[in-house]
Amino acid sequence: MLAVYDLTCNGLRDACGVSEPLVLSWRLGSDRMGAEQSTCRLVVTSMKDGSCKWDTGTVYSSANKLVYDGEALDEGETCVWFVSVTDDGGQSADGAPSSFVYGSRPQGPTSAEGPQRLGMIWTSDEALDEALDAVACAGDLDHPMWRGLVGLSWADGEHERILFQPRVEGGRAGLLDFAQGSLLLSRGLLVARWERRSSDVVLELLLPPGVAGVVDVGTKTHEVASGRHAYRMAAAGDTIPEER
Repeated sequence: MLAVYDLTCNGLRDACGVSEPLVLSWRLGSDRMGAEQSTCRLVVTSMKDGSCKWDTGTVYSSANKLVYDGEALDEGETCVWFVSVTDDGGQSADGAPSSFVYGSRPQGPTSAEGPQRLGMIWTSDEALDEALDAVACAGDLDHPMWRGLVGLSWADGEHERILFQPRVEGGRAGLLDFAQGSLLLSRGLLVARWERRSSDVVLELLLPPGVAGVVDVGTKTHEVASGRHAYRMAAAGDTIPEER
């Protein structure tokens, strides 16, 4: 089985505020020993109007990164991109879409509550992801799926504080290897992710400027400001900040 994962722009998942050169990269996994990438195809689409900004077509290369060479992007333009690959054994796989905000000021329609109606929830369960698309909960942080799968919710009524409280045991989340949610707020991109790694759980949270949060996992609670935060929750329940 071939898998494509960890899509990043300039080394960041769901990067907010990136400038050229834009390096789009990914990682490849396979249950076949020695498998190598044979071809890849990247497609970059603008969230502003749905237009295709760059379609590489089939590229014969073993490299797991490409430098963006598509249409010019506007300041604050948000793009979604994905990559499809084949390996030297003929297997093919598509990576879950990722996003980036070009420049520093995200654009798009803003709701009265503050968050833009843009965003996605991705998990290790493809069937569940299809169901999430069907109920259209991705853009609504008040939807129970955000709390139940990603562990993310508003901590106040002013939409200035986030509560990141993943419960990775029991319920639907207990059956997943990872869950990630991204939501474009009026102040920037919000991203939360948890992932099982051996006996530990790694957590990542990206808060846009002006948005603070509370990370409540294991036996500890952490007050965090805007920016990127990472933690590792050991089997004993302790949470340890990770260097980035």
